[in-house]
Amino acid sequence: MPSWETMDHKCYENVFWGEDLSSVKGYEVLVQRNSDSKKILNDLEDYLKKRSRLELDYSKSLSGLARTFRQRDDMGVLEATMTLLKTELDSMANYHNKASISFQQHADNVKKFKEDQTNRRKFCEDNLNKIQNSKLSQLKITVQSEKLYVKKCSERDIAQAAFKETSMNQVSLPKDIEKAKSRFSRATEDAEKADTQYKSAVMVLEECRILWENEMITACQSIQVMDEERIKFMRQEIWDTTNIDSQLALDIDRSCESVREVLEKCDIVTDIQAFISKYKTGEIRPEPFSYKHYTKIQTMNDNDSDLFSPYSTIGEEQNTPDTSSTGTRTFFGFAKKKGAAL
Repeated sequence: MPSWETMDHKCYENVFWGEDLSSVKGYEVLVQRNSDSKKILNDLEDYLKKRSRLELDYSKSLSGLARTFRQRDDMGVLEATMTLLKTELDSMANYHNKASISFQQHADNVKKFKEDQTNRRKFCEDNLNKIQNSKLSQLKITVQSEKLYVKKCSERDIAQAAFKETSMNQVSLPKDIEKAKSRFSRATEDAEKADTQYKSAVMVLEECRILWENEMITACQSIQVMDEERIKFMRQEIWDTTNIDSQLALDIDRSCESVREVLEKCDIVTDIQAFISKYKTGEIRPEPFSYKHYTKIQTMNDNDSDLFSPYSTIGEEQNTPDTSSTGTRTFFGFAKKKGAAL
């Protein structure tokens, strides 16, 4: 593919003409180009605004998700990882919020650029349209003047031929000769007048053509400059907005990597031992509960009445009513009615 430097450059001012003076094809192409350029900028602005809203919504969703984390009583590296995961979720939400702000700023830049170009294009189109209408109007007048000029010249020639024929005819009366001469004279005056009008119209049309040509050149140059500016602007804007995505990906990857780095230090045995060390309750197991004859239990209760028994509160309820008048209390604190079997 040939490089830009070696290409045969063509400019708008060299390629949007037509051989017919009444042709407006080049003008129509340029006007359509202006319209398409505005639509392209509208599309870019719309994308950036929608992307900004998406990033903002995602940022809010991540923040809400981070708030669902609750403080749990875990131990070791896994607890630190969960804490860091919540922190990094908040960071990711912040990254997306910053991306939303950046996308909106670029959307504002596109809007401002679009409005500036719209005003410039409108000014250019209005001027060109005005002088082009003047050219077409004068062309119409000139064509009509040309037709009238041809008609009057033809009538003069006919009147001249009639006058000659009448003059050369020996039987013609002096009165007829005078009439033919008068018609020829009037036809000559009308032809001269039509000629003058035609020449004047051609001169005015030429002035309009020159003005239109100069304005067309100016419009072509302006539209080409605006196209170049738009292409350069859009190229930079799209480049910058894709960089937002790249930076967002890097920021999120760093957050994920920080969680992975901590998680790599997570050791199952270490975390289990940390929990045991903090919450252990003892290593001595209780002896089996053996059967004893009731006489031995009564003896033991009498001897150990002032001592604390680990089973003394089993089965007892808060605010237990006094049952001394209706029965006796068993070992587990349940009341036994008189006469009832154990």
